[in-house]
Amino acid sequence: MFEKLSNELRDAREQAQLSLEQLARQMKIDIKFLQKIEQGDLSFLPELYIKAYLRDYAEFVGLDPVVMMKKYQLAKEGRPLEDIKYEEERERERPVVHNVLPPDASSAPTPIPIIKKFISEDFNQEPRNLTKNFIEQLGPHAKIVFLGVGIFLLILIAGYFIFLKKDSPEIVMDQATEQTTQEEKRYEEPVEQAVKTAANDSLRLRVEVFEQCWMQMVIDSTVYTQDTYPAKTTFTKKAANSIKLIVGNSGGINLFLNDQPFEFTRQKGRMAKFVITKEGIKQVNTAS
Repeated sequence: MFEKLSNELRDAREQAQLSLEQLARQMKIDIKFLQKIEQGDLSFLPELYIKAYLRDYAEFVGLDPVVMMKKYQLAKEGRPLEDIKYEEERERERPVVHNVLPPDASSAPTPIPIIKKFISEDFNQEPRNLTKNFIEQLGPHAKIVFLGVGIFLLILIAGYFIFLKKDSPEIVMDQATEQTTQEEKRYEEPVEQAVKTAANDSLRLRVEVFEQCWMQMVIDSTVYTQDTYPAKTTFTKKAANSIKLIVGNSGGINLFLNDQPFEFTRQKGRMAKFVITKEGIKQVNTAS
């Protein structure tokens, strides 16, 4: 049903020298949607989204989006796309209906008496007087209605400022942003400590992680970080006097002190503790 329409879109894309990947990036949609459109499958999403995608597709490849929408409707009705010329000619020949009074003026609708009387007033007077005269013409019951509506709106506004506005936070931070901020603070504080001792750094410990491993590190008596590191992670830490390292999986790392490899007892899945000083690395214990 939509094969002809899809072929026209695909031909226009190729003539514009656009690949499906390039068009998907420009339209900011998944490439599989474009593939379905060019295959003539327009039932993968609700019609509202299909029309939006067709309109954007036509615009990016240089076609008229309005004409494309008309062709889509013709294809949906099972009619040939060539009928669009007939539809356009019929629209041009359609007579324009003007808003004119009927021949018999007595058959014209009569305005409501109040409005009729109001519109016959002299409109050269001040706007304030016009409003006042209109309200007076409406009568006492209408005045009561207007007054009630005004009081109701005032109550709503007052309730918003008293109850909702008071309790609404000034800054809304979602959980992900708050967690990111906490992570940044956790790593910023040790970095400042490391910068202070950088001038006296004499120990350089390089850790190569080839299996996921949890670690806690204390640099010059200051807790630097404790976190889980994924495989294929390498990092270097510096200290002036000492580094204490606790490893959750001693079988998943390699250690290098001042670029020299250090051999130690590795046990996969077992914890190990190391004390690094100027004299070298000491493996304190290995526990389960």
